[in-house]
Amino acid sequence: MKRLYEHILNGIKGSRLFYDPKRQGTFENYLISLQTSVRELRKSYWSNFVVVDYARPSIQASYLITYYPHYAQMTLEILRLLWSEFSCDREVKACFFGAGPCPELVGLTQFLGDRSPKTRTLIANIYDIAAQRWTPSRLITQNYIIPKSWRGKLFLNSEKLDFGQKSAFENIQSIVQSQKLFVFQNCFNEIIDRSILLENINFLFDNASTDSFIIIADLLYPHNLIIFEEIDEMVDVREEIEVLQAGTLRVTSSLPIPQILKNNLLTGEDGLIPRSRINFRFLALRKGDRISHNYDDIPF
Repeated sequence: MKRLYEHILNGIKGSRLFYDPKRQGTFENYLISLQTSVRELRKSYWSNFVVVDYARPSIQASYLITYYPHYAQMTLEILRLLWSEFSCDREVKACFFGAGPCPELVGLTQFLGDRSPKTRTLIANIYDIAAQRWTPSRLITQNYIIPKSWRGKLFLNSEKLDFGQKSAFENIQSIVQSQKLFVFQNCFNEIIDRSILLENINFLFDNASTDSFIIIADLLYPHNLIIFEEIDEMVDVREEIEVLQAGTLRVTSSLPIPQILKNNLLTGEDGLIPRSRINFRFLALRKGDRISHNYDDIPF
């Protein structure tokens, strides 16, 4: 994780979908050219409802450099809070929703490397409304980043899925029933109809296997906080869903930023200031056995 920025830059530099020296010259010049995209991306995130054209390679590269490292740390920090609860077998199956280039996957593999040496295989199912568009960035995650932090075998499956649409999870019901971990992270501010989202999460609660874990984490947009309140209310009436951890976290980044980024992209100028911390709300849940009441034993 300490060399995460370096691995991201190596992935961008090694992908002709992002960087072509014949067209863009030196890698330093390429990073300078991303300044406009970084400013544009950050401006788009000022809104409660985020709309971004992630199909543009310059936007994806900007996201990988300026947001991805902190989002990987989000997942890792939550899992660290759960380390005494979240035990893993030799094989782990996990679903990531709205994951885009999958920084959450990096957080999980870092955790497995640190705390679960017996885990040798990870099957990751990635669901995102823009799954196809994020393919170049996911390949960087798969080929340049995770192999540097984890030695296990990764099987990554990606599929388009809009969980803002009614009954979105019905087509993956059998997959949901076999997973150890579900992660929703930094995706609620692109959901307009909260009621449909809640229906889909309720479907997941119904179909998730016993002793599976659900992590929900997002930034402190007012829209997101309303969704957290509604999920809290939903969890309160479900006897089989246990709240393990919940609250607001501030993660201060200690990741060293390479000098090439400081000189050419994250220069400290307006809109190009490196992020040093991230604040977010999170909810960590575990599904247990449903409690059944034997009313014959209850005195009246």
